Parts: sequence; C-alpha cells; structure tokens
Amino acid sequence: MFQLTFWSVPALVALALTGHTLYRSRHRDETPGTASLRWLAWCVAFWATGDLLATLSESLTFKMLAMKVQTVGVAFLPVAWFTFAMTYARRMKQLPRWTIVQLAIVPIVTLGLALTNELHGLVWAGLRLQQVGNFVGLALTYGPWFQFHVLYAYALILIATVILVWELSRSGAYRRAVVAVIAAPLVVGTIHLVHLSPYNPTPWFDPTVLGFACAALLLNNGVIRVGMLDAVPTMRNRVVELLSDGVAIVDRRGRIIDINPAGAAILGLALDETLTRSIADHLRQSPLVPSLLRGQSGRISLENGSFYDVKSTVLAADPAGEPTEIALVLRDVTQQHRAAEELEVAKAKFEKQAHIDDLTALANRRMFISRLEEEIRRVERSGLPLSLLLFDLDHFKRINDTHGHDVGDRVLSVIASVTRDFKRGADVAARLGGEEFALLLPDTDAGGAVKVAQRLRATIEETRISDNRGGAIQITASFGVATITRHGTVDQVLNSADRALYRAKNAGRNRVCTPE
Repeated sequence: MFQLTFWSVPALVALALTGHTLYRSRHRDETPGTASLRWLAWCVAFWATGDLLATLSESLTFKMLAMKVQTVGVAFLPVAWFTFAMTYARRMKQLPRWTIVQLAIVPIVTLGLALTNELHGLVWAGLRLQQVGNFVGLALTYGPWFQFHVLYAYALILIATVILVWELSRSGAYRRAVVAVIAAPLVVGTIHLVHLSPYNPTPWFDPTVLGFACAALLLNNGVIRVGMLDAVPTMRNRVVELLSDGVAIVDRRGRIIDINPAGAAILGLALDETLTRSIADHLRQSPLVPSLLRGQSGRISLENGSFYDVKSTVLAADPAGEPTEIALVLRDVTQQHRAAEELEVAKAKFEKQAHIDDLTALANRRMFISRLEEEIRRVERSGLPLSLLLFDLDHFKRINDTHGHDVGDRVLSVIASVTRDFKRGADVAARLGGEEFALLLPDTDAGGAVKVAQRLRATIEETRISDNRGGAIQITASFGVATITRHGTVDQVLNSADRALYRAKNAGRNRVCTPE
C-alpha cells in the first residue's frame, strides 16, 4: 500500500539539492572535477530515489526493490567522491580509465550481490517490516559483504578527502572550500555510522540521505556557489604547471623530485622519467650545479645553444642548515643573452674603431695619446726611462701622385706591418695621421731608443713594395727620438720628438735625430 509521511521529506530535500547541483554544473564541462561532481550527484540521486521509494510503500517486496535501486548510488558513491577529489585537486579532466576500473571492482561486486541477495544474504542478512505510528519502515540486518563494503567505502572517502584538503589548504584563499570538503563527508559519515550502530533509535529508517542533503548544501555553499569550480583550487600548483618557465624541485644530490611540463621540455625529459634523473645530467655546466644546490643562482647554457637564468631557492634544510630540497626556476634568456653578446661585439667594434687605425690596424692617435699618458705616469712613479720615436715616410706625397692612392695605402700598410713585427710586447705602435707613425718604448733610455730607431730605419729602407707595374718602390723614413726619465707632459714629449724629426728632415731625411 502507498503511504505519504514526514519520513519522505529528507529524501525529497536531497533530490532537490542534488538537482540544483547538477543544474549549477551544466556549463562547466571543461572544468576539472565537473564530470566527477555530476557522477557524485547522480549517485546521491539514486540513493535518495531508493530511499524515497522505500518510504512511499508498505510492501516488503517494493521496499526491497527500492533498496536495490538505492544500492546503485551506495556502491559507487565512494568511487565518485574519490574521482572528484583527485580530478579537482590535481586539475585533471578524468582519472585514467584503468584506475577507475580497479576502484570500481568492489562496487560492482556489491551491486551484483545486492541484486542476488535472496540467494546468499551477504549484503542483507535479514529484512523485516516495522510499524512506527502510521509509518511502516524496513529494519535491516547487514551481512558480511556489506560490512566489508562499508570499510572499503570509508577508506576511499578518507583518502580522497585528505588529498583534497591537503591540496586546498596549501593556499589560504580556499578556507571556505576546505571547511566544506571536510564537513560534507564528516556529516554523512557520522549519520551513517550512527545508523549502523546498535544505539540507533530508528533502525527502521536510514537517515543517511539526510546527511547527503546537508553535504550537498555544504558543497553548494562552500564550493559551487562561490565559483570554486571556475577557480583554480591549487592556485600555486596550477600556475607552476602552466608557467613557460621551467620549475624543478631537486634534493641535496641533485635528483629531480618534481618538475613542471616546461621544465621537462627544457631538459628534454618525459615527465614519467624525471624522478630517476639528476639535474646535473642536463645542466652541462657542471661547475655551476653545486652552487645551484646551495641556493645560489646563475646562468647556464644547454647543448642546443639556448641560455637560461636559473633562480635557486632553498625550500628545506636539515638541522645543520644544509639544503635538502631546492627549487630551480629556469627562465629562457637566449634572446637577451645573444643581444648582450651582439652589444658586446658592437661595443668592441666601436672601441676598436675609436682606438685603431682602419688602414694599418695600428693604434690611432687617440689611443696612442692615452697610452703615452699612462706611461708618463708610470715614469713618475718608477723613475724608469721612456722613449718615443716619431717617424715620417720621406716624399710620401710623391708616391701618391706618381703611383696612385691605392699604392700609397699599400705602402702605409706594409710599413705598419714592419713596425708591428719590429716592436716588443710592451711597446705601442701607432699611426698618428697621414704618413706619420710613432713607436712608444717603455723602459728604454735615449741610447737604446736611437739604436731601435736605426734598426727600424734600415729595415724600412730595405723593404721593397710593388708599384702595380712590375716595379718596386723603395721607401725611406726620418726619425725623431725623445726620452724622459722623471717628469714631463704629453705635449713636452711630443714636441721634443717632433723637433728631433724636423732636424732629421732638414738634415737630408732617412736618418735618426734627437732634440738639440
């Protein structure tokens, strides 16, 4: 017979809230956890439907049929909760199919045993009707498989809840959600355990569905209503997963503990092989690795020619202060590095152009004056002599006018090469302009400088340069030598050498002279 009593209200409330949950999640197919939440809601719906049907009839046969409908939700609800917790916390669209199959083995067996319970009584050992006022309830005695399923279900729910709470609690922004996901299974579990206990005041009525109504309300307010399905529950983890920068967690020996997809791609690893590898295997600049493992940052280059700034942060240390967990953040700076290299090359080229004569590759006048100033200061400190040779190619204008400027340039280049080969390592050779050259001789007195000038003059005189017509051009040079031993200025030294050079020219050229 049909009965309509107050005891049907909890099931109706649970169905209403479950329907609301399904409605709220209808447009969130791409959000991790949504599919599992729907599965969870459908399990509650089957449980509540079976409970509702059982309260509407006084027939034992009908109530038993309703219990079997209810078992569909009862059996699979723990798996649905576990799947929701894992997909929502770990930002997965779904668990691997084989994992779900393994988790569902016990629920499938439970459902099969419930449908055939009349043959063995492993789920419900005893069933009897019980009259309470105007309500006819169903009192149950549970079989051994039901007890095993309860242990399995609570273990699965506990593990899932711990994982979900752990992930959510890592960010202070999700306290409300943490409370909801703790309270929801706690309320259901408490009510269900009271129902199964020998102290249950209403063994003929299972109030667990009322717990699900409360749980649905908690999840609705703590997770759904505040948009948690649209938010990222593990914000820090999610951001790390999506970062274009590589993030790797390593231990004190450099073994990779965890790594995000960008980090694996940078190091050329598959995510499933990272835990067996060392960061040193992939950061080829081995001298830098020990520094990174101590929390010191640096720049590394990989074999593919890319460059990365590595920010090292110590996450955990032992009592002695030695790092045990280190976070490495790898940021691609290849473009910046190459731009910096190009800038350095351009800077070096500019400096070379600013200090080197283009034609002869000797120091230009600016560079020579700068070095002369340095050497004069050194003379003032050490008291060691400094000599300067100024020499001019004789009748150079005649060479340009007769043979052309290309031959003239060749002459200047050859004389520069002779001078470069002639000088010592500390000497400075320069082209001061036109056909005028200079040779700076540190730690050389006047007598030594004159000897150097005479040998260089003779070498230049012996040098022959092609004139483009099959002939050879002979070049001579006039030299002026100046020396300082204590004090002096750039102008004084240059003027002194210049006077000596004019003496050489006035005396007939191709000779070495000193100041008067």
